[in-house]
Amino acid sequence: MEPIGGLIKRRREAMGLSQQALADQIDVSKSYLSRIESGERSLTDDQANLLGQMLGAPPELLLLESGRLPADVQGAIAADAAGVTTALRGRT
Repeated sequence: MEPIGGLIKRRREAMGLSQQALADQIDVSKSYLSRIESGERSLTDDQANLLGQMLGAPPELLLLESGRLPADVQGAIAADAAGVTTALRGRT
């Protein structure tokens, strides 16, 4: 599977956006976006939501691929870790 930074870069380029233009739209610096694309930085929830809307990618996928769980999944695990584990094991 392609690293999330590569997906972001590929989608950005396909849309004809420069790093600066996309960085401005998600309110980060160009160098910060460059580090996201290279895998050196992770997305915040807000950045994943904005990028998801702009690039046509599910924010949850962006978070999962950058090594983070969406907030609702984190909440479900905190509330019932055993139940979430059982549900996941039942699906695999």
